[in-house]
Amino acid sequence: AQVAAMGRRRLPGLGRAAYAVASTITVPRPLHATLSLDGRDVAVPRCTGVLVNNTAHLANFRAFPGARLDDAHLDVMGFGAGWLGQCAHNVSILAGATLVAPALQCQTSLVRLTFSEPTTVMLDGELIDGLVAVGLGVLPGAVRCVGTP
Repeated sequence: AQVAAMGRRRLPGLGRAAYAVASTITVPRPLHATLSLDGRDVAVPRCTGVLVNNTAHLANFRAFPGARLDDAHLDVMGFGAGWLGQCAHNVSILAGATLVAPALQCQTSLVRLTFSEPTTVMLDGELIDGLVAVGLGVLPGAVRCVGTP
């Protein structure tokens, strides 16, 4: 959310390049939050961000190659690296490699983040200011995707 906010709010004149530029100049701030997975608190060392997704792709690259729409799980990635480590992780994912791993990577059915102060969070691509908690869950069979051959 810090990178998206920088790109959208301070670099809008760069158009599509704003996010890429923001990702290279934004130094991640520590995220002061409690992370709970399926009701159990989980520590992410020096946490700077948490990513929750239900598909393999983020934008046009595969961040979660093992993700499936029908497994009733969310894929969770917790970041605990500083600026250089986060950049190395981003390049690793874009290259399709797993050389630089995140501080936490797992699957769960329920994620809850409780922040120690109002925080800006990105949900489904939208920046939402002032959240003190957010919960995300998935239910088996709740969404059915049907396609024709």
